Amino acid sequence: MLKKKAILYPVDIEICPVIRHKALLKEYEIVGLVSPKGWGYGDKDLSYIDGGCDTGMVLEDDFSKVLDQCDTVIFCDSQYYNGMETDIINKMKEAIKNNKNIVSLIQLENKYLDEIIELSSQKRCQFSFINSEIKEIDRNSNYNFRNKLKVSGMEYKSKSNAYESIGKIKTPVIFVMGVTERSSKFEIQLTIKEQLEKLGYSITLIGSRNYCEMIGGHSFPSFLYDNTISEVDKILMYHDYVKAIEEAEAPDIIIIGIPGGITKVNDKFTNKFGIYAYEISQAIDPDYVIMSVFYEDFKVEYLDNLSVLSKYRFGFEVDSFNLANIQMDWESVLRLSGDTYIKLESDFINQKIKKYENDNKMIFNIFNKEHGISMADDIINRLSNYSDIEIL
Repeated sequence: MLKKKAILYPVDIEICPVIRHKALLKEYEIVGLVSPKGWGYGDKDLSYIDGGCDTGMVLEDDFSKVLDQCDTVIFCDSQYYNGMETDIINKMKEAIKNNKNIVSLIQLENKYLDEIIELSSQKRCQFSFINSEIKEIDRNSNYNFRNKLKVSGMEYKSKSNAYESIGKIKTPVIFVMGVTERSSKFEIQLTIKEQLEKLGYSITLIGSRNYCEMIGGHSFPSFLYDNTISEVDKILMYHDYVKAIEEAEAPDIIIIGIPGGITKVNDKFTNKFGIYAYEISQAIDPDYVIMSVFYEDFKVEYLDNLSVLSKYRFGFEVDSFNLANIQMDWESVLRLSGDTYIKLESDFINQKIKKYENDNKMIFNIFNKEHGISMADDIINRLSNYSDIEIL
């Protein structure tokens, strides 16, 4: 299939994993990366943003200039989206006026939506959402909703007052968790998906982002955010969601990315109290668990304690760790102001991991390509001890 030529805007750390694993994009060839001028990313390699190895993909800061290179503009969900809505809408209008198709990973507010839909219809441009939850708009030929398994369409029937029970997921399941948010979990998910597929396995990804359909996966289901659904029912529904995907796709391995952290860091930095990690751990039993930790000069006992915490809070121990290239800015955490993370270079993490070489721990740096291969090999070696996985 001939891929559509696409540019991405605005590019920041949130979309970096998709760009690094662009081979997973079935419909699009990335021909340009653009960030706003004020961010200071112009003429920089993508690695300047996420601290990973060089990619050879250089960012631009002139949206209008790059627009001529593509037929589709993918608008990314940025960590800085709040406050730049007007800029996004203006860029969408400019793209449509230049006869470019639009793919939005952002849930636009209704006050902007009608205007963009009308303009795209006038110019006969396709305007698409990935994993859209919007239902009330007419699904005409120029307005495309794509979500392979429409989670939001699952009928909610309370089971909280009945006898609750769940079955077993027969397919081996990998959990990708993090002590905190922003700990490279999505990079890990895409790396092991890509590596395992290279080994010949059929992989289903249920990711921790809301646009995983774009890379052939399934998004984190929105009902887990719904305050009108009981916590018991969320657990039951998540199990049913994974079971439905297992039966529909019959994969060799299921990768499940868990958003957020596993517990609060302190009273001011709560990580949503690890609620999503707890609920998913009650719905699904994993066969392999990767835990990503932020960088500090940890003693190995810290990792042992994390595995113990995981065992008694979630019901399973940790099989391997990823040392993320971020460090907590504790002063910002306590003030609850500014960015709470400090980015570190991948080579720095490589050197720090050597400290644990004699501690009988599987510790990886996901931005090290060799470590990504080793992580996939470790998964297969562990699963082969108690699974009937066969190479296709």
